[in-house]
Amino acid sequence: DARDAVGRSAMVYAASDGQIVSLRVLLKRRASVHVADRDGHTPLMYAALFDRPAAIGVLHEAGARLDDLNVRGQSALYITMIRRHTASAKILLHRGARLADKNTSANDMLALAIRAGDVSLTDTIIRRGGNVRELERQKGISLVWLTPPTVNVELLRLLVRHGMDVNH
Repeated sequence: DARDAVGRSAMVYAASDGQIVSLRVLLKRRASVHVADRDGHTPLMYAALFDRPAAIGVLHEAGARLDDLNVRGQSALYITMIRRHTASAKILLHRGARLADKNTSANDMLALAIRAGDVSLTDTIIRRGGNVRELERQKGISLVWLTPPTVNVELLRLLVRHGMDVNH
């Protein structure tokens, strides 16, 4: 659990690189999954930051908390969503990460999923509490404006099914 000058442990570096074997060796030697750097980033957050879904799984199985927040109040899920790392976001959600925390709402996550253009991720967030109509009201624009430039027709169909106003 020793840290370098910026507070990063060997677990952080292994998680960042997706080094599953190294993570397992460190865990076997009782390295902590909770040691955070100076900014409050845990190994799980680094796995999220660098889109390492397998590392997220190993760390969570070893007891890493999915909903810890860094000093900016960001969770691992928020980090994956803002960076459009959909595979990592899906595994975090599948394992039970909360959509909302003190700084982020389910609708914030829904907007990020729409921007990523991922239909299954958007659907998961809607099923877990994201509200298409409310998000459209909050943004004051059609959610079509949030979709990526290469619009996915299935994504639009999903949004319409859940109440998007096509005339907004």
